Amino acid sequence: MRLSLSICFLCWLGAWPVLKANTFTADASCPGDTRSALTDGGPPWRCIGKLSLPHHRFMTATLVGPNLILTAAHGLVKNGQIIAGDFIFRPDYGNVDHPITETSAVKKIWLGTYTPERKELLHSDWALLQLDKNLGNAYGTLAVEDADAASLLRNPQEYYSASYDTDFEKATAECWQKGCNFVFLDPLGFLLHDFSNARGASGSPIFYFAGQDHRQSARIVAINVGERSRQHETLYGVPFSKAVANVAVPSHEFYNTLQQILARNEAGAVSQPQVAR
Repeated sequence: MRLSLSICFLCWLGAWPVLKANTFTADASCPGDTRSALTDGGPPWRCIGKLSLPHHRFMTATLVGPNLILTAAHGLVKNGQIIAGDFIFRPDYGNVDHPITETSAVKKIWLGTYTPERKELLHSDWALLQLDKNLGNAYGTLAVEDADAASLLRNPQEYYSASYDTDFEKATAECWQKGCNFVFLDPLGFLLHDFSNARGASGSPIFYFAGQDHRQSARIVAINVGERSRQHETLYGVPFSKAVANVAVPSHEFYNTLQQILARNEAGAVSQPQVAR
């Protein structure tokens, strides 16, 4: 979907990005901040990890192939270029039952856009990164289902999210939340959800379980790409509204690119970063 934004809408959202913790208390499916520390060390939770970026920054990312991770684009680029430096992925980071975490460097990047700060390209704020190790063989992978914004709103599920949030144990451990949902599609195309997130949760998966076996049936339907506020210093206790909302990118935006990469089986290939479309 392509977005066309008015000046009034830009004023309403405020500058990009404004990433703050969000706790919804009204007109949403979640009863406030219900995040908990992750204690399950099995799949699909081990697939999710911390992606370290240059300048002591980080995001959340998920293994979606043997050597492929999914995250948001905005933490990887600046002024239309990929940030110089190393990107290092650590799956299952902070799990007390598995304190030794493997690391893998990023060797290739597919971006939905080089300029995710442009409001009309917010739907393209996604990235697929190829690692130099097949960590998915050891930690597992999380499947991606083709889901667009309209279908997510029409067919609510019991959705889950897992991420590394700066306001939750200082992002030293993975937190998780369940029972939240997609709550609003702005007329201009912004899909909003009511999970509680903070800085560091960008790129985190939103998924559900398609079957009884929770270790095999998880399906990603979207990623979190940021929280927006026009005026609040903190969003704790602020009711859900169109002006205070978390933003998601539906999996339909990156599904075809992911399938093409997996089909080509580029494991071990090394090349220059590129834009996928």
